[in-house]
Amino acid sequence: MRIAPSLALAVFISLVPSAHGLELRAIPPIVFSTSRADGDLVIQRADGSGRRVATRGSRNDSSPAWSPDGTRVAFTEFTTPGIRIHVLDLKTGRVRFLGYGANPDWSPDGKRLVFVAFGKEPDVATMDATGANRRLLGVTAARVHARTRPAWAPRGPRIAFVGGRGLFVVDEDGSGLRRLTAKGKGGGASWSPAGRRIAFDCGTRAAAVCVVRRDGSAGLQNVTRKGHLPSWSPRGNLIALASYNRSAIILVRPDGTFVRELPAKLDTTPDWSPDGRRLVVSHSAGSGHRLYATGPDANRLERLTEGFINEDLASAWSPNGRWIAFHRQLVHRCFLELLDIETGHVRDLLQTRTDQSCFERPDWSHDGRSILYARKGDLWVISRRGGRPRRVTHSKVEEQSPRWAPDGRSIGFVARGEIWLLRDGRRRLLVDDANRFAWSHDGSMLAYEGYETPTSPTSIYLRVGSQPPRMLFRYGSGPPSWSPDDDRIVFLLSDPELRESSLAIGDMAGTAQPIFGGDAMSPDWRP
Repeated sequence: MRIAPSLALAVFISLVPSAHGLELRAIPPIVFSTSRADGDLVIQRADGSGRRVATRGSRNDSSPAWSPDGTRVAFTEFTTPGIRIHVLDLKTGRVRFLGYGANPDWSPDGKRLVFVAFGKEPDVATMDATGANRRLLGVTAARVHARTRPAWAPRGPRIAFVGGRGLFVVDEDGSGLRRLTAKGKGGGASWSPAGRRIAFDCGTRAAAVCVVRRDGSAGLQNVTRKGHLPSWSPRGNLIALASYNRSAIILVRPDGTFVRELPAKLDTTPDWSPDGRRLVVSHSAGSGHRLYATGPDANRLERLTEGFINEDLASAWSPNGRWIAFHRQLVHRCFLELLDIETGHVRDLLQTRTDQSCFERPDWSHDGRSILYARKGDLWVISRRGGRPRRVTHSKVEEQSPRWAPDGRSIGFVARGEIWLLRDGRRRLLVDDANRFAWSHDGSMLAYEGYETPTSPTSIYLRVGSQPPRMLFRYGSGPPSWSPDDDRIVFLLSDPELRESSLAIGDMAGTAQPIFGGDAMSPDWRP
């Protein structure tokens, strides 16, 4: 079987209308998988309960900072071509882009932000909470790092930050730069509520996090060897730390006494709500494939599944749109899973050892009661409720990519680079030199992967009734999926050099519009 070209990791949405005016405004959701290593912002109570995801999408959200009034969260997005700063309105869910930079923190009145700006050399900068009036502080001599997380003092115009030469404080206008200690080479800083002490990533042999007085007197106080990126609680009695090793938040007292661990599979930069009851952190899904769905207007993404080391692949909507069947690869095991869209619950239907069929999309029966799939070269059917699967074929020839035929009784599949039809135990050749395919809902059309020559890249072909097939989209690959009204298909479209691929929607006239650039696999249209 031919493998589609490797796909770029950059994720973007392109909605520029084509010359033929392909309409995208009212398309139903399309589900697919992507290996985008994105993160979300998660809000959780300090007692470990009440976890909720504050941002869902294709952004890689990190370094969150709560506004003083508790209504907004500023955060960093890692993207191409640059690192950007956004603000999330917790009341409306709206996310606003402020400009390029990283690791923001709020002024005490909530009117300005301090952050790291990137130019010839990284520098500390400030701007209005609207993104206007950006100002560099000119502290590059402190060797500001990309991992530097500056902190605005709760009282007064001072800003603390850890550069490559230690912990510094500086006035908000860039004057009065002073080094408090030579310990620390980039990282986070956090002021005590009264502004008298600063907790920071010191990285000494004795401690990972230390505390120093705001004037640098009386030396360092070692806090803990566990965790980093400290965040002082508004009440002053706790310091929250991120633990990469344990993928958790650690709470300690300012003297280093351990209080508790929040083993919530969270990571990086915790920040307290102004009332001291909640923490906001960034949560990474890891680098594996996850399931996503586009919105009704195709201008946003919503992640449907989560995980850290699993790969969620080859998804298929049920006929009523209530469930999604998909394959989950975990180490050397392959699971056939069922996702309930209404509840978000994922249930195992089947577990086997991983083989090539784990990357292939299963198919639903027309009544939505059973699921057809390939495993180890043969075809199987299992009930949506689970139980023992039923073997449909037992052949020496490897059979792949099965699909229920429009009559609801026959099964189409791929074997030896050809599409076959199985009915009542008999096999009939449908298309030669073809691979993954899909019938239209009314059964009048068949879209499939084909080749101009044995060595050429795949293209999408269309056969209508008994007419000869015609090439519909050059450099297209499958498996294709039909829109509910059978007038469009969604597939993967490569550029002529086969360097990048995009999720694309095409009509029967051969006009295609990319809607999602980057790493996507196995799109399927919601009924």
